[in-house]
Amino acid sequence: MLIEVHFDMISSISLTSYFTSKVTLSKSTYLLLRCINTSTCMNTNTNNCIVQKLNYEDRNVKAHDFTCTDEEVNETNQRYKNIVQIKKSPFGRAIFADCDFSKGETIFVGKALKLSAERDSHSVQIDWNMHATMNLPAIMINHCCSANVGVKGNAFNAYDFIALRNVEYGEELLWDYEASEYEIDNFSCSCGVPNCRKELRGFKEHGDQVVGLYGEEFIAPYLLKRKTFDAPVKLN
Repeated sequence: MLIEVHFDMISSISLTSYFTSKVTLSKSTYLLLRCINTSTCMNTNTNNCIVQKLNYEDRNVKAHDFTCTDEEVNETNQRYKNIVQIKKSPFGRAIFADCDFSKGETIFVGKALKLSAERDSHSVQIDWNMHATMNLPAIMINHCCSANVGVKGNAFNAYDFIALRNVEYGEELLWDYEASEYEIDNFSCSCGVPNCRKELRGFKEHGDQVVGLYGEEFIAPYLLKRKTFDAPVKLN
């Protein structure tokens, strides 16, 4: 069963508190919060939240279990026609500009499908103890050590993706993972740009380089604050 909830119904509470609100669930049930932009334009009031009931062995299903069907890709491409398109690349799927973008323009807005205190291969870090699995197309964007897309934190527990320079139609959209991840383990980069860092270790190791490239404006907001050593957030 799908329950549709319009954002104006939950405007007084954050997406996180909505996601973690008390719900009676069996052990085999997982609630997936899907935030879908039903328009191809950011200036829209037709955003909906859908809570979809899915069956899993574990409520805290790992994001690397995320699968994306061709049908979902086609639906996303139709929704974002003349904005971005998901296509195959030598590294799997990737996002390409479907029009020209000017420097500073918001290309698309990512929204959290799932929040977790633990990172995984598909999540992005949004706070010291919080990681988000983003929706399509955001989850498909790849890394580059000299990115053409920057990130800004948003109200959907994810990131807005902003053009760092003028981007031409057909260019792959790339952002820098170290602009959001505090620590990264065992990630060998092969982006091929002259300033490639080869081994990504996160903002903790390369923060000065990343800020030098993009400025503080396009760094995950939590990274610019003093780290707190609170216990991990419990989502269940």
